Amino acid sequence: MAIGTAQFGMDYGISNETGKLSSKETKDVLDRARAAGIGILDTAPAYGASERILAGFRLDGFSVITKTIHLPSDAASQSELELEKIVRAGLDRSLELLGAVDGMLVHQYSDLMGTFGPRFWDILTEYRGAGLVRRIGMSIYDGEQIDHLLSHFDVDLVQLPFNILDQRLLHSGHLGRLKNANVEIHARSLFLQGLLVDLKSQELEYFRPWRKLLNAWNSFVADSGRTSQDIAISFARGQEEIDVAVIGVTSCGELEECLQSFERPVVSNAESLACDEAQLLNPGNWKI
Repeated sequence: MAIGTAQFGMDYGISNETGKLSSKETKDVLDRARAAGIGILDTAPAYGASERILAGFRLDGFSVITKTIHLPSDAASQSELELEKIVRAGLDRSLELLGAVDGMLVHQYSDLMGTFGPRFWDILTEYRGAGLVRRIGMSIYDGEQIDHLLSHFDVDLVQLPFNILDQRLLHSGHLGRLKNANVEIHARSLFLQGLLVDLKSQELEYFRPWRKLLNAWNSFVADSGRTSQDIAISFARGQEEIDVAVIGVTSCGELEECLQSFERPVVSNAESLACDEAQLLNPGNWKI
């Protein structure tokens, strides 16, 4: 289990009604995570003040995974030297705050698709070679990106979306392909940004086309006699290809519930809940 820290630095998640964590709440979550043996923190410059906030706490005992800044929208009109300065400045800022990190992921796949992509990766490889970053990788969204990534780059780890509704990369064989390439897999979006655990959010008009599917999910949970959070975590834990589950929490209470879920039996046989509609599965597409 890894702690996702978006909630440390910004209001994040459709079901988050409390906003970002206070300094005390952040410290309490970090202390409890450390005591529980959770060894990974996931952050990014795009998560508001998350990196800066983490820099204000003891991070011994944690491996930190962070991400690159996104290239500017007019990147195609800028020289390779200008873009390299932007990338290095972003990397150096993260390392200044966090120290040497365990992992650095390219946050936006489009940054690798242009003519500057190979140079972008070369810079990351340079930082890895210098020991400033132990591993490099990519935050990806779909199988096409995985295919391109494995064909063009020497990648150590990826972060990808996975949950009981979003089983696309499992059924397409891409999780297996990553494992065969010895790539470590970190799964995010286990709760689909909170949608799977918040009935009120499910009633929003945007989700009307998937009301039948969401009702089926809620019935699946009710029949199990367990909580929606418990089932969501346990389903991801049942996938042998997944190495790390990235879970964001807004309190120590939520963290305790997640820890308890890791002690319960895994969940399988959820084929009937699988969906392949990106308008539901990618929160970036939501219009709410």
